[in-house]
Amino acid sequence: MPEEVHEHFMKGQHTMHHRSGLFNGIWSDMAIATTFMRYGHGQNGIIGITLRPETLKTWAYSMHACNKVVGNLDLMRDHEQQKCPSQTHHNEEMKARMKSDEEDRKHLREKLELCIDPLNNDL
Repeated sequence: MPEEVHEHFMKGQHTMHHRSGLFNGIWSDMAIATTFMRYGHGQNGIIGITLRPETLKTWAYSMHACNKVVGNLDLMRDHEQQKCPSQTHHNEEMKARMKSDEEDRKHLREKLELCIDPLNNDL
């Protein structure tokens, strides 16, 4: 890999973000696909109306795909950056998630204690 490309790769410039944050990066093809999914399910979308190939083709071509996707990705990114601060911690590190996991382990332990121990011959 050329050094210049490697530097961009190591800086995370091979991913796109619908929202700012360390753990929100996705591959560019997935960003485009999820953007089209949002449009497909939106008010003027085709999901639920038809899945005929010719209709889908007409719908897709009518969107001026490249400009629309790039423009809206930029708008989403800018809007999200203004709306909420950058996420610097993974969801699994949040106190609420850790507490929830602790309670889940407790409930699992309680359920397992109600089960018959297959290694206990006294029962």
